[in-house]
Amino acid sequence: MAKEFRSYTAERYEMQIRDGLIEINNKAAPPNYVLKNNDLISHLIHRHEVSVTMKPIDIVHLSEDLLVIDKPSSIPVHPCGRYRHNTIVFILGQEYCLKELRTVHRLDRLTSGILIFARNWKTANKLMKELVSRDVQKEYVCRVPGEFPNDVININQPIDCVSQKIGVFWVHPNGKQASTTFERLSFNGKSSVVRCLPRTGRTHQIRIHLQYLGYPIINDPIYNSDVWGPSKGRNAVYDKSKEELVHDMLSAHNREAFASESLQLKNEDSIAFSALSHISTSEVKQDIDALTTGSKVENSESAKQDAEVKAASLGAKLLLEKYINVAKSEEIADVLRKAATRLPLSFDSTRMTADERCDECKRSYRDPTEHEMVMYLHALKYRGKDWEYSTKMPSWAHADWRDVDLDLHS
Repeated sequence: MAKEFRSYTAERYEMQIRDGLIEINNKAAPPNYVLKNNDLISHLIHRHEVSVTMKPIDIVHLSEDLLVIDKPSSIPVHPCGRYRHNTIVFILGQEYCLKELRTVHRLDRLTSGILIFARNWKTANKLMKELVSRDVQKEYVCRVPGEFPNDVININQPIDCVSQKIGVFWVHPNGKQASTTFERLSFNGKSSVVRCLPRTGRTHQIRIHLQYLGYPIINDPIYNSDVWGPSKGRNAVYDKSKEELVHDMLSAHNREAFASESLQLKNEDSIAFSALSHISTSEVKQDIDALTTGSKVENSESAKQDAEVKAASLGAKLLLEKYINVAKSEEIADVLRKAATRLPLSFDSTRMTADERCDECKRSYRDPTEHEMVMYLHALKYRGKDWEYSTKMPSWAHADWRDVDLDLHS
């Protein structure tokens, strides 16, 4: 199990099985149980949702058949891994009351731009056929370090999976055929904006082909990394085996990098932890500190979080107002108005719970920075046989854009 599901160690899984948190066919089973075909494994966990941007979702098109949005960066399309509520599908359902959406295509979590949903099966099947037959033309923009060549560049390099477990790919002769056309749009002296036209639809195709050219996206956390070796994967030179690459990638992207401190509970502290399980994790930590040190620590974390939520909500409301003012139809404007009323007004610590068996509750994680939640790759335009949808250029794709604080990884 530990090899198939990497979230915990084998010892941790064994303890959870003994505690009855992992069941087979809705019944407790011993750790030495041998799985059979059609067995159902269920795992009761204490979820910790991963942070995403609070930038609201703009609606590009809304009809009885289709929903087209401008997806913000950092939010995955649908529930996966550690993401559930902080996903496009959940946010559209909860805040925009747009439910029963059929996913036609996907964008990477960090990629922003055009995302199309069908609102009935007939439309979903029609669009899926166009995508499968490659009748849909896609146009992306990205920003890469340095001066990208001024010529139109066509890349035809096969893409293969390094590891399904971590979702990383590379250029390899055993991979599937992939083709992308690149064209420089602007150069500001430090970095270039590049138009990307993928002719095939392989996972991470644009990002991998840019890496192959030696111009990985500026803030791509995966394909613009020293983990790939001194050349960062240029010309498919990786300087290490697949196994070494997977190991180094897991080490580089371990979530412990975001841990600001750990709270190690002693056995005698578990009773206090259980008694305080109805309030926020930060309050739990401070109350336990008070119990073990004999002094009460004043809690300011909730106030800080409340201020952050209020500021983010205000920013989101102002941006939604801009979306409403330029909405292409009254129906879209009405949906956006309703979304504005559902934004959180304050941080509610009473909705947080703690679990003494949860490792995440015993750690304090820093929030990711804005740069860590954004990648400069944007789906600008999708065009089919009788339809076309596009967004405005993102601010970072403007010709005169500069960010002096950003490490260009050059």
